[in-house]
Amino acid sequence: FTYESPKYLLCAGRDEDALEVLKKIYTVNTRNPADCYKVESLELEEVQVSPSNKGFFKLVLERTLPMVRVPVRRNFHVISGLYNVSYAIMVAFFVTTPFILDAIMKSAGSEERLTICDMIRISINNTSILQKSEDCPLATGALIPMFGITMILAVYNISMSFMTYHISRKTLFIGIQLVAGLAGLLLNTSPFWILSSVMFTVFMTAIVNVGFLNSFSVETFPTYYNRHQRVPDTRWWSDERIVQHAPLNHTQQN
Repeated sequence: FTYESPKYLLCAGRDEDALEVLKKIYTVNTRNPADCYKVESLELEEVQVSPSNKGFFKLVLERTLPMVRVPVRRNFHVISGLYNVSYAIMVAFFVTTPFILDAIMKSAGSEERLTICDMIRISINNTSILQKSEDCPLATGALIPMFGITMILAVYNISMSFMTYHISRKTLFIGIQLVAGLAGLLLNTSPFWILSSVMFTVFMTAIVNVGFLNSFSVETFPTYYNRHQRVPDTRWWSDERIVQHAPLNHTQQN
């Protein structure tokens, strides 16, 4: 899914390779065949940059303020809120996953029907904070489910990447968030540790949405809004006519 920078290839004199990369990016973004890409050749135009005497903080403000102005201000607030939800909730649970799985594994052999919160509470109460030991407090059996969950998330992430060819990213994002949210709401209602483990795994799949948020950010805040960034421009020619003229790094790839 990763290609060499077309700008780098063009600067290195590899015009044909740069054009091939642009065709692949066009195919990924539009889902159209590469034959529909009407660009036949590229021309690099260097932009002379005058030295700036502005201070560091002033440059930071000038490069940041365009992202919170019209027309991207609304999208900035929406994406920032979604990022906060994803990182504040999902990352916190992902970091404590080994301890949660350890509590589940220690309570799995019990004849009592306990919810996941009860399992965690019992595990905390049985661990004395005054007892010092060089042994790892986590059960060895808890690391195996942790490995399984990470493998499931990896396969799930790859499968969602291929699903974007058939379903829009927005639909996938909403669907994943709804399913994971429903699993999170029902997580503490199950008295069976196996069902609780399954729902916890489904709840953790929402961390995949961080990748979708990154792609949304690339589309919402392209380099165009960074007014003070200077890059080499390219002119795309086809049939001896200028088809399009834009900085090369404006090309977005999902």
